Amino acid sequence: MASSRIQARVDTKLLKNAEKILNDHGVKIAQAITMFLTAVKNQNGFSFLFPNDCPCSHEPNEQLAKELHRELTGNELKIYNDKEEFFESLGL
Repeated sequence: MASSRIQARVDTKLLKNAEKILNDHGVKIAQAITMFLTAVKNQNGFSFLFPNDCPCSHEPNEQLAKELHRELTGNELKIYNDKEEFFESLGL
């Protein structure tokens, strides 16, 4: 029981920090959440975002995505222009 209460407190703090970032940038929450969800973290802990695959009807805000990702995961978000560039970076 205690561990779920601790988790809830941590989640609340993360949400408040994310909300502050969103408010500071003046970006609609739905758009920012959609951008964050396009950020993928694979098993190696390597983070990336495919801006061209963003399902939003707006240009992705890379700085916001980076800040939101860093705040929520503690990791830096590496930005690639497309999937080919990502796979090339892996030597594939």
